[in-house]
Amino acid sequence: MESDLSINDVKADPLIALLMQADGVRIEDLEILLKATTQAQVERLETRIREQRAREFYQRLDLSLAGTSTQRGQRRTRP
Repeated sequence: MESDLSINDVKADPLIALLMQADGVRIEDLEILLKATTQAQVERLETRIREQRAREFYQRLDLSLAGTSTQRGQRRTRP
């Protein structure tokens, strides 16, 4: 299975270097762009994980509270 190129792979690839030169793109600018994109992806994934964990926590809390209120209701109805 192939994987994405690392920044170092991109910097060392002669074909990419030729394309960048033809397009007037500096390797430093590409490196800044790739690092910023990586950071943005990490932040989005972290946010998604936090939101999912919060949803799961509140679902478990709701189930727990529902079970507690049912038990309390049963205790009240017993003689």
